[in-house]
Amino acid sequence: MADRLRIMHVIDSLAVGGAERMLVEIANASAADGHYVAACITRDRQDLAPELRRDITLSVLGRQRRFDLSAMRRFADLVREQNIQLLHAHSRSTFSFLAFCRALGLIRTPILLHDHFEWILVILS
Repeated sequence: MADRLRIMHVIDSLAVGGAERMLVEIANASAADGHYVAACITRDRQDLAPELRRDITLSVLGRQRRFDLSAMRRFADLVREQNIQLLHAHSRSTFSFLAFCRALGLIRTPILLHDHFEWILVILS
């Protein structure tokens, strides 16, 4: 595959739930298709983490507040270090975290919002 993407799926947690299950399924399928896939949990619950493929890089930010500047800096470092080309946000709260990182100039990576509850799709490129 010539056009492999470097995708990071981002969500608040991997607790057992619908959006979390969807992240695992999409991330695993994308990795199986040959793309570089990473996952980032902005908080700390990791219940579904063992179901991610072994070749998927998992990062846990452990943020404590909605707009945790320290977590945002760590996140920006991850995106830069892994040369991520697309951020796939799996919830509105995660999207707001990513959009704020972008507004602060910490990241420039395009963001795709996949809202699992209202059928909203937003792309910031």
